[in-house]
Amino acid sequence: MERINIFSNKMLEIKSSQGNYTVSSEAIIKHFNNVMDRNFDTRGLIREFTAFVSEIYKNIGDISSETASEIVGIVNYVDSFLNIIYPKKSLNTDIMDLVIEIRNRARSEKNYALSDYIRKKLEEQNIYIEDNGEKTIWWIKN
Repeated sequence: MERINIFSNKMLEIKSSQGNYTVSSEAIIKHFNNVMDRNFDTRGLIREFTAFVSEIYKNIGDISSETASEIVGIVNYVDSFLNIIYPKKSLNTDIMDLVIEIRNRARSEKNYALSDYIRKKLEEQNIYIEDNGEKTIWWIKN
């Protein structure tokens, strides 16, 4: 489920006001509720939710920040049933941005020992990072 967490963080990072891909939060949530109404079918909800996430990934380049906010709302709604998202909480994001900047500088200077050391030390604190092109995202795993 860490991919779902990464997905949620990617949605939070979308800043573009442009994008033609839209979602109907009301219809999607209604669909997920219908799935759950079948004897609290969490397995079915996970299947439908991962299909939803896959569809969004296919269109990620065409999503505006407004649509991304709707998607985050849907993700949070589903998470209220499944509890699969690791929230970014109780950690100063400015400090994390600095740590990631230092780590990225080490990587760009091919100082992989330091870069790996920083990753290892963060993971010891249940803070996970993923390098995605030029962007590094992070989350706290409870």
